[in-house]
Amino acid sequence: WGYAVSDAMCRIGEAAAPVRVAAYDHSDAANAVLWHNDGRRNPGADPDLLRDADGGGDDLGEVPGGRGRRGKRKKRKPGDPASVSIGRLSAEDLSSPWTDGGALPAPTRVWCMSPPCQPHTRQRASSGSGGGGGGGGTDDADARSDSFLHLCATLSSLRRKPDVVLLENVVGFEGSRCCDVWRLALAGAGYEAAHFHLDPTGSAGLPNERPRYYCAAVLCGGTPPVAEDAAITWERLRDVLDAEGDGTARALPPPRIHVRVPGGNRAAPPPPPVADFLDADLPGDAEKLAALCLPRKLLVGTAAWCLDVVLPSDARSACFTRSYGAFARGTGSVLYTGPVDDTVRSRIALVRPEEREFDAEAWRETGGLGDMEGHLRYFSGTEIARLMGFPVGGGDGFEFPRSCAIRKQWQLLGNSLNVRVAALVAEVGIERARYNRDVAEKLAPSS
Repeated sequence: WGYAVSDAMCRIGEAAAPVRVAAYDHSDAANAVLWHNDGRRNPGADPDLLRDADGGGDDLGEVPGGRGRRGKRKKRKPGDPASVSIGRLSAEDLSSPWTDGGALPAPTRVWCMSPPCQPHTRQRASSGSGGGGGGGGTDDADARSDSFLHLCATLSSLRRKPDVVLLENVVGFEGSRCCDVWRLALAGAGYEAAHFHLDPTGSAGLPNERPRYYCAAVLCGGTPPVAEDAAITWERLRDVLDAEGDGTARALPPPRIHVRVPGGNRAAPPPPPVADFLDADLPGDAEKLAALCLPRKLLVGTAAWCLDVVLPSDARSACFTRSYGAFARGTGSVLYTGPVDDTVRSRIALVRPEEREFDAEAWRETGGLGDMEGHLRYFSGTEIARLMGFPVGGGDGFEFPRSCAIRKQWQLLGNSLNVRVAALVAEVGIERARYNRDVAEKLAPSS
């Protein structure tokens, strides 16, 4: 989200760089990667903490707020990532970053969030299980939704509300009970919202499938409704709240889902080939290449039939999940780098699910994909990061700490978002906040 907001600010011509005042994630590894990249971009970062995040221990090192190798708790500074349970944050905790330390360079205050998607996935829906110790079978009863529901319950009581709230989750979230709670919380706190279904290929011209639900919510306070944007309908739900105003609804209409962002889809070029996103130094790095090659045991097994195989010349790749490398089906594409002829193309061609037929006996007799051993490999973490819009490379570009193992990189990226698509949504929200602010100033009585 940080890269997305920075990109959005640049696109709208904001001279001041955004300043992060708080960051929370339950994953120590995610926080260590964030701290590592902060230190690379900020020459004034604490060198001891930077070394910790870059490795030298059993894990990714410590981040501010955690305990150092000698057991001493490290002091956090504003904006440092923290492994803190969001459910324990009070309204004052969530308000204080906006008011502590004086004025901020950026006039728009933004929350960015990607709540756990597991309660809203198709797999969970088909299983009918609450999961995560949540009991009941609904997404709002799932324990993994607790932190998000806590934010919804706290939003209206904040001393200083964010001007913009940006949210990303799986497609289907918009039909969940959690989303109903979210929309009502926004209405009760004085926000308007726009909802989107966006995919990197159509929205940002990237050869990767990652359809996601996005929401941009903007504080409108008590100002009257303003003229609608030509391409976006902004939802205000105050009219469906009951007369008592206790946050319940008579009948909550489904959200209007936009599949385009102004200046986004219409301007997106055709996606380039996957080859443009591959590591240039990988062919010469035998050790790294060997670690990415699919093992023969997988290739000759029946699970290999489920692999999504792409060529460097292809302009598509499947969505990468946190289970990439652990399971073959539905976790992301693998790359074929061997000689290509019509037979190879036929064997790896993408077939629609309803047209797929699997003959297990014939598969075993022919050895599956065993003859492709050495020519099928996983994508590296940096290759996936490029496909997901991260600014990899350069003096201040994104990178993983040296101690971050490849499987941990895959897990972190699988839980991440597409930076370029998120930037489009951030731009919409920030621009709308400025528009609402201008309208409020014009309507304010002159002194």
